Amino acid sequence: MQQNNQQQQQQQMKQSQQMTQQTQQDLQQAQQTLQQVQQQQQMNQQQQQMNQQPQQMQQNNQQQQQVQGLQQQINQVEQELNEIENELL
Repeated sequence: MQQNNQQQQQQQMKQSQQMTQQTQQDLQQAQQTLQQVQQQQQMNQQQQQMNQQPQQMQQNNQQQQQVQGLQQQINQVEQELNEIENELL
């Protein structure tokens, strides 16, 4: 009987050790998967940033052109004002 009990206890310990090992393996796998997902996310973010850069540059160019256009208009109006002032004098 005692021997039986001991065998049963040993068996149970073995089983629980196996379960613990399995759990640890599952955990490792989950961590690896998580790392892969995070790496993928990082790569995606870098790609997005690279994609956005040309757009940003284009927007900056458009804004610069707009500013130049407005500056020209301002210059024209100033010239016209000067001419009118001169005529009035």
